[in-house]
Amino acid sequence: MKKFLRWVLILVLVLVVIGVAAPLFVRHRMRTQPEWYPTARMAPDEEAAAANRADQKLIAARSEIAEAYAAQTRAARAGQTPTTSPADSFVLSLTQDEINAWLPKWENELGWSHRIDQYLEDPTIIFRDQEIILAATVKDWSTIVSLHFVPQMEKEGGKLHITLSGVTAGTLPLPRVSWSGYQDRLLNSMNSRLADFQKRADIDQTGRANSAAVLAAMSELLIHALKDEPAEPVLFLPEQFGRNPRSLPVRITDVTVANKTLNLTVRPMDQEERAALLEHIKGHEALTLSGTNGAG
Repeated sequence: MKKFLRWVLILVLVLVVIGVAAPLFVRHRMRTQPEWYPTARMAPDEEAAAANRADQKLIAARSEIAEAYAAQTRAARAGQTPTTSPADSFVLSLTQDEINAWLPKWENELGWSHRIDQYLEDPTIIFRDQEIILAATVKDWSTIVSLHFVPQMEKEGGKLHITLSGVTAGTLPLPRVSWSGYQDRLLNSMNSRLADFQKRADIDQTGRANSAAVLAAMSELLIHALKDEPAEPVLFLPEQFGRNPRSLPVRITDVTVANKTLNLTVRPMDQEERAALLEHIKGHEALTLSGTNGAG
């Protein structure tokens, strides 16, 4: 009997220790900064230089795409068949510093900042080998929460599959059940606004997409990513900011992440592809870019 009571006491003590230690361990992991998280912000001059590099790269890419679409327009007016060949593809490479320095400009234009500032602090993008991490300090939790995405092109069909491989708080991996409710609310919110974006979406004859088309396409991309589904491999290069921003749609043909750099191989779309994209964005038909003829 005494031996039995001794083992019961030991078991109780072990359970007490676990009950005390487990929350402390979880709290420690949640408050620990991940090793990949930037330890310091860029100096103002470094940030300005990085933003300028991003601007120059995007200006060069926009010029190339705009010229391709202008050539298509000229050919169409002359009664010729516009073409887009694989040779028109080029690689757009952006480092995480360049994107993080440039993003505030885009956020301010779209008015995102005031929507997220009440929930998040210091949002940042980190590129690791074949992984894109979106991280920010969640004010309610007082910890860094990160979403880990793995982008890849599907070999069959050519769609873009962005897999949400995990969510962490500090260095603590979170089980899906702990954040699925947030995901559902985000999906519901995006779906509720998607119809309005789709209704107002437009891509004109010169290949310029309005902000509603961009928001609809990017909302759809995020929805597919959160649901672990492939999406249309489309990127929009902002051409002009201001009251009526316009962007140039391009097709992504390859994506890699290495050495803190995102490398996107993109090519211009022909007029048929852009028309198919607009119909897809509007939800009028299930026509996908992978089913169109990219050779023109």
